[in-house]
Formats: sequence, structure tokens, C-alpha cells
Amino acid sequence: MRHRANRRPAVSAHHVPVAHAQALLSRLEDRDIGGWLRSEISSKTGINHEVLRRINRGDVRHVTPHTFHALRALRPRGVPAPHRAFMVPAIETRRIAQGLVAQGWTKAHLARLAGWADHSSIYRVCTQTSAWLSVETRDVIAVLRDRLGDYDINLLDEPLPGMRRSAAEHARALGWVPLQAWQRADITDPNAQPDGRHLAVVPPQVPDEEPEEPESRIAFIDPVLYLLVQGEYRKYETTKSRAGRRGDGHIAPVGALTKLEAHAVTWYAGQLGFSADETAALLGFPVRTPAQIKTGQRRVVRMRNDNKAAQEWISSAPAGEEPSWMNLTRTAGVLDFSDVLPALMTVQDPPYGTGWDVTRLARVCGVGETTMRDFLAEASVEADRRFEVRAEPATQAA
Repeated sequence: MRHRANRRPAVSAHHVPVAHAQALLSRLEDRDIGGWLRSEISSKTGINHEVLRRINRGDVRHVTPHTFHALRALRPRGVPAPHRAFMVPAIETRRIAQGLVAQGWTKAHLARLAGWADHSSIYRVCTQTSAWLSVETRDVIAVLRDRLGDYDINLLDEPLPGMRRSAAEHARALGWVPLQAWQRADITDPNAQPDGRHLAVVPPQVPDEEPEEPESRIAFIDPVLYLLVQGEYRKYETTKSRAGRRGDGHIAPVGALTKLEAHAVTWYAGQLGFSADETAALLGFPVRTPAQIKTGQRRVVRMRNDNKAAQEWISSAPAGEEPSWMNLTRTAGVLDFSDVLPALMTVQDPPYGTGWDVTRLARVCGVGETTMRDFLAEASVEADRRFEVRAEPATQAA
């Protein structure tokens, strides 16, 4: 005689116990994993909204196989089925990223340390509404927490390189709190609340972007870059001496750079003793083949020449004489960066720049301060463009 369970399967061709459908519906509506609204479930499955309500309340004992399979076919919004193994809940990572910004670390600095292209990547982590993110993103933010989480601009006498008070103020205005606010709460719990002593009063209107600081229209070099280059040089020297061979294959790129920052890294790497091909590896150029090495070398040599010409002008600039590069020459609508580099270099802090203010630079160039600010603002647009590591176009044979 057959076992009774075999004669009455849980999911038969004629009816399905409502408890199975309730479990599916609860899973789909779970807000902790990017749940759907019930109206969305109705629209995507074709199940009447009233039927869904009756399933949820248990007003029926069974549902049709069609209804059950329609619910089972719909995946939770936040987790694409093929990628579940690579996704984790986003709540902890989002709160950590927000906390780092609330402690004064700029999004641009965090993105560079993370090896991401620009600060918008950090902003997306801080503001995303999806309940899931990749394991890789979680691990990157965790490293940043371990590296920077102990430093809060609100508790320091002087900001560390990579910090800005405006970043912390903007984060507080958005309701983001430092990591310390989560010490007595479970940061992974969506229902947990941070320590109220770290909450700021949110103003009626919150700006979309961080407020500008004085002279913030001038391109900026992250001072942490020099520490990164210096650390890479020490590691590289140790690796090269132990390996007894070329060391450029062991050089880790410093991360995403602007054009101005790439010139600064090139200059500082040369000061430390990096060769042209080693500097190319530091900038992110591939150095696996002779052709790749030669491409990187050419770009580095060109930037070194730009730096040298800018420094020569600074050393010999006759006071009160307008320089030729003030004319902003362009090629195909793009500024010639070598022409604007002298002015940008003078207003950067040492070791790369001379630390002049705009007033002094304007006086040396024999122009008004407003004219010089306008010039630097336009030059900074080009200077802040992302430095692209790409091969030079091949020349066609005659």
C-alpha cells in the first residue's frame, strides 16, 4: 500500500495549500531584500490584487497551481537569480560608507583608495536604494573602514590629507552619522538606530552637492598621492632587490587620477628615482609587452617635459609680463594642457607646486586677479579631466 503522502502531494495539479503561496508572497514583499509592492506583484504576475490580499490574510485554504507558479516565477527585486551567490545585504556597507564621509573623508579620496574611477561610485554606495550589492563592493568598503575609520575630522585639531570639513558638514545635513554612532547598535540590522548624540539637525533644504570652499574652482591635487607613491617606491625597491630582476611588474597603480594629478605623480616618481617605464606602471599603463612599455614611456617623457617647462617658467618668470600661455591655445576645441600647467603648478602646495596664492600669480603675470581666477577656472576644467591610459594611435605608412 502506498504511503499517504505520496497520494496527496503538497503541490498537486488541482490545488496548493495557501501556506505555500503565503511564504512566496512574504518573501517577495520583504523590504529587507528589496521587496516588491503588492501592486507591482499584481502587475507582473497577472494575479488580481484582491486575490493577493486574500492569500496574505489566509482567507482561502488553497490557491490554483497557476497562481502558485506565477508567484514562484517572480524573483525578489534586489537579487537577480544568476548572481545570488555574489550578492550580500547592502545595509552595513551603505552605513559604513556614509560614516566615513560623515567623518570628513571626501568621496574623491575614498574612490581613489578604492581604485574606482570617480567619486560618484562612493556616492552611489551611500545613497543606493537596492537592498543588495556585490561582495566585491562590500570588501572594498570594509578595507576603507579598517584603514580610515579611526579618524574623525570632528575630533582632530587639523584635518588629515583627504579630509574636508565641508564633506562632514554635508554628510551630517543628509543625516549620515560617524561610525562611532553604531558602537551600541547592530549596524547590520535595518531596524537599528544610531546613537542619537551623533545625529545632526537636518536643515530645511539640503544641497545636492558639497558646498564650494574658497578657490575650490582651482584644480586640486590630493596630497595623499605623494604618500602612496612613496610607499609604492619602498615596496618596489624591496621587491626588486629580492627578485633580482625588473621590478615594474610588481608596481601597483596608484588609482584613478586627473590630468593634473598624473603630472604630479610623474614628477614625484622621477624625484624618487622611478624610471620612465616604472612610472608608466605606476600610472596604470600595461607593461607586459615591449610595445606597451614603449607607449607608456612616451607618455611619461611627454609629461616630464611639460613639468620641466612649467618649472623653468616659474624659476625665470619676469614680474609683470603676461606670459604667452595666457592665450589658452586649443587643438580641436581642447585646451593644450602644457600651456595651462605653469599656472596650475604655481598654486599647488609643495612638493609639486610653489604654494602661490592667486593674488601673487596675477601680479607676476601682470594681469588682474579676476582675470587670473577666470583663467584658472577654465584651465581647471581640463586639469580635472580623468587621465586616460590608452595607446597612442598608430601612424599610417606613407
